Amino acid sequence: MESHLQSFLKKEEQDNLHQFRVHVKRIVAFLLLLDQVNRHSKLAKLFRPVNKVFKKAGKLRDRYILGKVIPEQLPSRKSLKKFQSLVDGRRKKIKKARLEIIRKIKPVKRVPIRRFYQNQLQGISSSFAGVISDDRLHTFRKQIKGLLYNYKPFCDLLNIHLNTGYLEQVEEAIGKWHDQLMIRQLSGKHQSKIRRREEDRLANLRSDITRLMNNFYQRALFMTDNS
Repeated sequence: MESHLQSFLKKEEQDNLHQFRVHVKRIVAFLLLLDQVNRHSKLAKLFRPVNKVFKKAGKLRDRYILGKVIPEQLPSRKSLKKFQSLVDGRRKKIKKARLEIIRKIKPVKRVPIRRFYQNQLQGISSSFAGVISDDRLHTFRKQIKGLLYNYKPFCDLLNIHLNTGYLEQVEEAIGKWHDQLMIRQLSGKHQSKIRRREEDRLANLRSDITRLMNNFYQRALFMTDNS
């Protein structure tokens, strides 16, 4: 996480910013799982010093994506300097949070982890039976990513065999749709510069997601071991 952030600050390469955010998401997903399966655990709360940096990095990331369509919307030198100052101002708090989290992590048991996965998958599946708002769909993507992030380290404990290829396909489809939605929302007064086909693509991406999410729970699992 830290190495990608430092690389971005030095080289200003977008991929480093993206990888920083991916690593933050992985850590948050791990901490949220631990909080769910270990009662009275508040590890995710301890990670909050990173949140402001993560959110600001997300805004910069959005600008890079929008800049592919409207070049003048790329992050300015001023915004990059502000991001640098934000990172510098939170280094000590982030270091302290890391040490505190390491100190408080406890072992986890199989049954609560398995139940967590089943509840998450069933919740997504049942919710998709109705009308899904844009925010809710984005939440589904974050839930799916969290399940995928944690699957490899915990798969031996789960006795649940995820269809990771299918889940990755769903996550990627929602991600493409969300990027397209973000471009439309951020374009604002520049809307006229975005071709009509981009709007059509947004609708097509939504249709692709609906198709993929059909029988979600059954498709997300290869099989369940009842032992």
